[in-house]
Amino acid sequence: RFPSKEVAANNPPSLADSWVLPPGSLDAAEFAMNAAARLVVMNMVTQREGVYSVDITKRHDRLSLLLPCVLRSAFQLHCGMLDYAIAQAERNGEKISSYDPDGKGDGLMKYIEARLPDIEQVLATCDEAAKMVMRIINEFGERPMEALMSGGNGDLHEWLVHLDLS
Repeated sequence: RFPSKEVAANNPPSLADSWVLPPGSLDAAEFAMNAAARLVVMNMVTQREGVYSVDITKRHDRLSLLLPCVLRSAFQLHCGMLDYAIAQAERNGEKISSYDPDGKGDGLMKYIEARLPDIEQVLATCDEAAKMVMRIINEFGERPMEALMSGGNGDLHEWLVHLDLS
């Protein structure tokens, strides 16, 4: 769970009431995240004899520079959805801890599964977009992850480490 520190720590009561998601915004976010990830990933691969592989010659193309941006965007959208879920729980007077009776620390995700299934789909899309990009970055091999993780991206790094890239 990676909600922003501002929302997680001592929210003013009015903050929970200020969240509004217009109709279609979750679908739009999902489509945009998929499109961005596919754009940069498909720019990096070639198809030969029905097999897709990373084309290392495209490493310095302009679109390849967007790989870290797509990861950051997926992470920010992921965090925003978690923040929204926390605000919704507070607005509805629900305790997230009540969704975690065995104390495993996954109460927020269980709350989202039970009460906000549309948010769960956006979270899954963010995870899948990050996985697509991470697979391409890992194919480069040389040290792109070190550059990506430098400069105070601790929460992003933690999220990426927990993704199952299989």
